[in-house]
Amino acid sequence: MTRSRCREDQHECDKKCIPGNKTCDGINDCIDLSDENMCQEYILYCSQNSINKLNLQDYTSRVLIDELQNAVAMDIDIQQGMVYWTDIHHDSIHRAKIGAHNYSFEIVTQFNLESPEGIAVDWIGRKLYWTDGTPGKIEVSELDGRNRAVLISENVQRPRAIVVHPEYRLLFWTKWGKGAQIERCGMNGDSETRQVLVSNNINWPNGLTIDYQTERLWWVDAKMARIESMNFDGTDRRTQINGTNGELGHPFSLAVFGQSIFWTDWGQKLIYRTTKKDSSRRITVVKRLQNFSPMDIKIVHPHQQLKELNPCGLNNGQCSHLCLLSPNQDQQYSCFCPTGLKLWKDKRTCTIEDSPPYILFANSAGMFYSDVDLRHISPVLAGIAGIAAAIDVDLKNKYLYWSNVITDTIERVSLSHIGAVETIIKDHLESVDGIAYDWINRKLYWTDGRRRVIEVADPEEQNSRLTLIDEGLNKPRAIVLHPKTRYMYWTDWGVNAQIERCGMNGNLTTRETVVQGMLGFPNGLAIDYKEEKLWWADAMLDKIETSNLDGSLRRIVLAEESIHPFGLIVYNNSILWTDWVDNMIVKADKLAGQIYFSKDVGSFRPTGIRVVHEQMYPREINPCGRKKKGCSNLCLLNPKPPYYSCHCPNGMLLLPDRKSCRYKGFLG
Repeated sequence: MTRSRCREDQHECDKKCIPGNKTCDGINDCIDLSDENMCQEYILYCSQNSINKLNLQDYTSRVLIDELQNAVAMDIDIQQGMVYWTDIHHDSIHRAKIGAHNYSFEIVTQFNLESPEGIAVDWIGRKLYWTDGTPGKIEVSELDGRNRAVLISENVQRPRAIVVHPEYRLLFWTKWGKGAQIERCGMNGDSETRQVLVSNNINWPNGLTIDYQTERLWWVDAKMARIESMNFDGTDRRTQINGTNGELGHPFSLAVFGQSIFWTDWGQKLIYRTTKKDSSRRITVVKRLQNFSPMDIKIVHPHQQLKELNPCGLNNGQCSHLCLLSPNQDQQYSCFCPTGLKLWKDKRTCTIEDSPPYILFANSAGMFYSDVDLRHISPVLAGIAGIAAAIDVDLKNKYLYWSNVITDTIERVSLSHIGAVETIIKDHLESVDGIAYDWINRKLYWTDGRRRVIEVADPEEQNSRLTLIDEGLNKPRAIVLHPKTRYMYWTDWGVNAQIERCGMNGNLTTRETVVQGMLGFPNGLAIDYKEEKLWWADAMLDKIETSNLDGSLRRIVLAEESIHPFGLIVYNNSILWTDWVDNMIVKADKLAGQIYFSKDVGSFRPTGIRVVHEQMYPREINPCGRKKKGCSNLCLLNPKPPYYSCHCPNGMLLLPDRKSCRYKGFLG
């Protein structure tokens, strides 16, 4: 897509830039007339089962999107030509291109919603805000649903309608029922900017809208049967329409543009239009809708969303996650973290808020965090370049490692202050589907299925990479470590699939097959360090098995035709795995194999999974010690006494002292 040469608050035409406020002003400033094209306003309204377009010249209406369940609230992004809406049947948020021929739409958010009855698009900061009435909270996310965060949750009983004014960086919302109010706050949720604007003579404030031309806030009260307006600070409150005699019906939503006022009526299933000057004269612009009530209504016109520079800019304000507009004149934005993360001391990057235990998992959209009960899922690192397959964690130094199967690299990010991604290994990788971090000796191990090797490196030292095993492998996949016994275990997808183990120093005299026969695609591999058991998941045979560490006492724990496990982990009395059938994380009892919980994690297949907790990384004495036992390069754990051995990276030779290395061909 070609990027405009003009700023965000300007319009480009005739190889020049004109101020955005000169569009649709009735004066042709462009030779191609593009500044005055598409300036005729129209209405979008939803009627539970559909979203419709209303022509204001002849009042003809046509369906844009149909076969919806219960669309209630709606807003638009004129810049991208998108309409967003909430569905209280599925408790989800969706979006679609206005005028798309196939009427297809995508899910923006569908988890942990109970009654999303209000939605607002920040067209300057490019964010989405919504209310959730039953739990009483206001949330925010990117327009595509990433980086979702609870913005306001204190004293927000039954929030309903919500609107934003990005120019002033203000957010307005209504609270419904007993203790009904209209409040405002900075769009960054700053509690110091929070203010109650209306708290008396108000009951059911259903609809809320902003008249951007006169800078007034308007609302409808269904119980009081009124349409009212006021200044943004709550002063100069006026009753525009008083329908106490029943002529206002049951208003739900309203829109104001120029001299016109529009509102939807639940009781009569109509949409009305009147004027500010004479509200006693009204016309019906949408006649009685059969079976469905008209819900939200929006005016579509460029002046409803005037262009302005985004203070967050192209670099997202240097925020690692959310950059939200702020009414603070000195700092026009502030960085904000998704649920489960907290802002680090630099006020720009986010770190995980909870202490362990918690879950980390990956998919092609990024890295995600969840509590161990899988109640809330938040992105840790969204929009990575590529697809993460295997993951592991350095608990002590708080690093998350993963293999990227698109860029063929191994990368990491700090969990203490999530920011820039660091590439650890970038050359001569082809298909890394398994990685494992040695938390005792601080080394990183991985499999490469296409190159048929198992390798190791010190992530803190350059040029420390060593190929441990390059013989007798067909398609090595998952890998796990047992530093206490100093063994590594891996699965092999070859013609005769099997699970092997070997000393963590690659000593071939310790290599042996521990599980073979009745294996298809052994994807996930895990160790229960408390019970000293080996676990694996088979994606071809749709089963999960366990055995002793030497392969004895093998048993099938779970066999289901409906599963396709990828990543596997054992935690307390449960096994958890990522499943590709329905894009879920599944939890089952590790003894009986009974599935008792599953969590849909979106439209992308989940891959690697880890539970971050110290019991997953038992403490042991490091035989290599702090000084690597005199090894000049790599000191690796060995199952045999003295339980360590010195090794040289690829391209180097071990000298007769069995500790020092030199480059091959070097004569010095």
